[in-house]
Amino acid sequence: MPSAKTIAAAILWALLIQYPVAFVFIAVPAVMGGASVPELVEFLAFYWFWVTIVATPVIVIAGLPAFLLIRARHSPSVGGMAVLGGIIAAGLAAIVLWTLSPGSGFSSGENYYGTYRDMVIDGVPTLWGWISFVEDTLMFAVHGALGAVFFLLGWRRYEAREDV
Repeated sequence: MPSAKTIAAAILWALLIQYPVAFVFIAVPAVMGGASVPELVEFLAFYWFWVTIVATPVIVIAGLPAFLLIRARHSPSVGGMAVLGGIIAAGLAAIVLWTLSPGSGFSSGENYYGTYRDMVIDGVPTLWGWISFVEDTLMFAVHGALGAVFFLLGWRRYEAREDV
């Protein structure tokens, strides 16, 4: 059985990679959109806060048990972990995003990369709504894939120290 130190280190590695990923997802579009430095700091602080709040329970409740099940059968690979993390994160994100979608009679739109787009009309997602949904789901998949890979790297690093 792995030590609590190895588990904690792997979880920490999985969390720490989320911050540079979030920086790329937030800073690049914000700067290109003309955001000021204070706005950028505010965006990043908000995003990093939510990344931590969302990623931690997902790693502990879904990722760790899935990893331990895979590890019990064979040695997990980097590619396999990336797929596993991507599927867990994208699957959970899709379920949450889909269940939060309002019903009939609701319409909304947003500024989507500089152009206002209708996203939902009378409770039905438009093409732009679906594109945004897929993009958001893929963004979570990237977070999950990188988190799982870094979890494995952290695990291997600290597990090797325990063997000494």
